[in-house]
Formats: sequence, structure tokens, C-alpha cells
Amino acid sequence: MRVAGDKAQVAERSSAGEDFSYFAQKAPGMFFFVGIASPRVENAAPNHLPRFHVDETGMVTGLRAMLHLVADYTGSGIPT
Repeated sequence: MRVAGDKAQVAERSSAGEDFSYFAQKAPGMFFFVGIASPRVENAAPNHLPRFHVDETGMVTGLRAMLHLVADYTGSGIPT
């Protein structure tokens, strides 16, 4: 929550068709979603559709979250 603040949400469990579970059997892993739909677009189209549009500002939060997770896991500290 320190990265996204009050914008973070705990999502319902999903059985999305990913091969990730096979990789996680060999090495520690986790999966998280990064919201990239613009809050200004009502009824935004999901990915894999022609009307899908990425609000790239969400990618910054996703990158920060990944960096914090790596720093926490490795004990290397949090970049400032």
C-alpha cells in the first residue's frame, strides 16, 4: 500500500489462463495486476480488444510496486 496508497485494491482470486503457476513451482513467485485503464474513460474496453487504450501513468505505479517488492524480498533497501 505504500506505493499506491488508497488506490490499491485486493482483487478476487482469478484462475486466468496463465502458465505462471508452472514457473512458481520452480522458484518463488507472485502475480499482481496493474490497472492501466484511464479513470476518465467510462466503460473502458478490456485488453485484447481493438478499443483497448493504455493510460501509461498506471505503468509508473506498477514499476514502483515491482521495485519495492524486489527490494523487500532481497533486503536491498528501498530506492529513493
